[in-house]
Order: sequence, then C-alpha cells, then structure tokens
Amino acid sequence: MSDLNFLKVIKNYVVLFILFLMLNSNFVYAQLTQITTDPADDNDPFWSPDGSELVFWSNRSGNFELWRIPSNGGNAFQITNTPDFELHPCWSPVDSIIAYSVSAGGSSNIWTIPRSGGTPIQITTHTGRDESLTWNHLGTEIIFDSDRSGNWDLWRISSDGSGTAIPITTHSTNDIEPTSSPDGSIAFRSYRTGFSDIWIIPSGGGNPINVTNDSFEEFVPNWSYNNDYIAYTSDRNGNIDIWAISPNGGNPIQITTSTAEDWYPHWSPDGKKLAFTSDRSGNRDLWVIDVSSIVAVEQESKVLLTSFELFQNYPNPFNPATKIKYQIPQKSFVTLKVYDVLGDEIATLVNEVKPAGEYEIEFSGTGITSGIYFYSMRSGIFSETKKMIYLK
Repeated sequence: MSDLNFLKVIKNYVVLFILFLMLNSNFVYAQLTQITTDPADDNDPFWSPDGSELVFWSNRSGNFELWRIPSNGGNAFQITNTPDFELHPCWSPVDSIIAYSVSAGGSSNIWTIPRSGGTPIQITTHTGRDESLTWNHLGTEIIFDSDRSGNWDLWRISSDGSGTAIPITTHSTNDIEPTSSPDGSIAFRSYRTGFSDIWIIPSGGGNPINVTNDSFEEFVPNWSYNNDYIAYTSDRNGNIDIWAISPNGGNPIQITTSTAEDWYPHWSPDGKKLAFTSDRSGNRDLWVIDVSSIVAVEQESKVLLTSFELFQNYPNPFNPATKIKYQIPQKSFVTLKVYDVLGDEIATLVNEVKPAGEYEIEFSGTGITSGIYFYSMRSGIFSETKKMIYLK
C-alpha cells in the first residue's frame, strides 16, 4: 500500500471514530473560555441576573473575599475586605444584592451586601454553621444548609433577616448545597441512599425525589433559569467533571471532560452557558463553557407531543421582560393573554392557529407597574392560567 493510500485509510478511520463518538456518547462538544488567570484561587462563580457579571470568592487579596468580574473577562472588582472567610456568593434574582456565607470564630452565618460593596447586613446569627446558600425564585427568602438541628438540613429565612429560620428538611443524613428552580422547587445534594446524589423537593412541598441514583459522587447542583436542566459536578467518568440532567431524571449529559477538576457549575440567565471553577490551567480559575448545543440536541430528541401545556414563565419575578413557553400536540387555535389582578386584559400575546409544537414568546413589562399579573392560555377545551410577578 502506498503512503498516500495508507493516509487515506487512516483518515477514514479517524472520521468514522469521531462519528461513532458523537452518535454514542453523552458528551457535549462546546467552546471553553477562561475568564480569570490569577495565580490565586478563584472559586464558585455565580451569574448576575442580567448575565453581565460573575461574582465569586477568591484569596487574591490574602483573605477569601467576594469579587465580581465581567462575564466575558476583564478586571475584577473586590466587594468585601475583612479578615474573615467570605464564601458561596449568590446573586438575588430580582435586584443587585448578593448573599454569602461568612466564617469567623468557629461559626458561619449568612450575610448580604450590595454588588458594589458597602455595608453588609447579617441575616443569621447561628453559633454553628450556616453555609451553602441560594435565593428562592422570588428573591424573598434565602435557602441554606445548616447543622443547627444536629444534622445538616436545609433551612430558609426572610432575605432581610426578619423572623426566624424555618427548617425545610429534617432528615438524619446530610442534606446540603441547595439550588432553587424558576418555579420554586429545590434541588440539593443528599446522602439518603448512602451515596452523594441529587434530590428535588417539588415547589408545592412533599417528599424529596431522587434524580440521580447511582454509586457515583454528585455535588453542588445548580438549576437552569429555564427549568430544563440541573448541572452538577460528578466523578462518574473517573474525573471530576460537569454534568447536566433533566429534573425528571434520565441519562445525564457530560458537559466537560478533563483530567483536571471542574467544580461549582452555574447557569447563565439565558441557559446557554455554564460558568465553573477549574484547575485545568494549573490554578483554580473561572471558566465559561457554551452549552447551547444541549438545547439543540434536546429539541431534536423530543418525542411526539401528546398534551397541551402552559409552563411557568422565566425569569419570575422579571424585569424588564420574561419568557412564556407553551406546547400543543396538534394544530389548534391558540390565545395567550395577560391580565392584571382586577381581571383587565393587559396584552394579547397569541391569537392565531398554530401547528403542533413547542413555542416560546416574550412579554415586556414596559408601561406596567410592579405587581402580580396572570397569563392565560386557551386552545380548544384546554385552558390554564399562571401567575407572574413584575418587579421594577
């Protein structure tokens, strides 16, 4: 065989091998961008509600403090400056307030601070440890894990610190690392099965549901803003990588693949990117990966729609706009309207015949006042109404 023919054979085998991987693997091929390049440890990135910035904790000043940086990279801005440990920052979904955990004197408590810095406000005053935290979907409460009951459980407290903390779970195993969905469900990490798995508490309450149930270690879940996926860290392929799974369970999708460790995934508000911490550059830095291909793959693999459905808008609360998603299983005349609390019609978003499929439409709050509104869908005998909140 000539050298030229040999190279052609090798090339064909390589192409076939790549096609085999793409058809038989759950790995998502996507673009990676390194956001920080500081020799210090940059950890736990969290997107701002408008997607323009990331807040994170870092020891680049000598202590672990809160910093923020443009989500496409640039100069970082220091938010806190104390001798304590400021960790686990998370941005309110409705304003520019950041909640975080402060470890000092053997205890950890929850605080909040404006994005530009300033005077922090102490939310909890526990003598033990209140740590990993998230906001609820309305921005009215902070959900966190705590050892205050003797076990690690999930708790909630008003975001202004008024009132007392209320337990969400009371299990004898560790329930930690909560994340809230756009409809008020809570995902968290628990050892209820003997392994570190991802669980969900439905928005209406009830018994937790096991989403992952295997012998691998799954950590730090984060719910996407469009409610389609939960990202998390797992060692299921032998390395510490980022994965994603539907809240309904099923086969997880591998997002990153590296011999390095990838941690703390957090979805961008548009659901197309994930920010995370990785030591793949030699230091712990912030990275962003474009995962928009997940949406494309998901849409291509959807089974035939069998029911009418109106989904919860996202984000909710919203400012200045929100998206409403609905599906119809057959060609139908569809109306989708928005009403105020008095029942007066505010806007008609859809009023026409639509082919079977899934649809998403944007509603802008321009010209309306802050408050509660309702959106209602009608198609044939199907009718459903949901509530949304506009906050200026």
